[in-house]
Amino acid sequence: MKKLLGIVVLGLLLSGNAYAEKKNELYLTCTDNITNVNKGDIKKGINGYKYFYFELEKQADFTKDPNPFLGIADWKIRDQKQIGKKRRKIRWFDKVSYFHEPNDKMIINKFKFSQNKVESNYVTIKNITLYKTGEPKKWEYTYDYFFKDIDGELSFIVVDYCIEMTKKELHKFAKKRVF
Repeated sequence: MKKLLGIVVLGLLLSGNAYAEKKNELYLTCTDNITNVNKGDIKKGINGYKYFYFELEKQADFTKDPNPFLGIADWKIRDQKQIGKKRRKIRWFDKVSYFHEPNDKMIINKFKFSQNKVESNYVTIKNITLYKTGEPKKWEYTYDYFFKDIDGELSFIVVDYCIEMTKKELHKFAKKRVF
């Protein structure tokens, strides 16, 4: 009986948690704290939250580098004006790029999203930069927004920090399922 119990306990220890976070996923929670309003009637201060999800993948391109490195397999952004309220999907970025630590190709330390759209009646320029700080689980977050049409102009800058969270922690913080 003791052997059977030992086998069961050992099996449970070795099997791990089926619901554990994947090591190749990154979740960030960012506060949209508007620090500078250049034009428009938007107010400084907290204007909601952005949630980022990245699925990272190992890529091996030996023609460029003898060491394998991480890339982005998938990404998602959600926007929420108030905790517990409805969130929106954001997929309007034209270009998404990422950068590695200079000495370690397995660590991504910067993401950049950008959109430049010029139509006959309006102009939109949006840039988001996420940069890994020296503190654990902390990312610097900058969001530049510019919009101009015949009714006027809106331009502001968000400078704040993002915190790495697990999927479960993010949903608890948002008081809603986000991803």
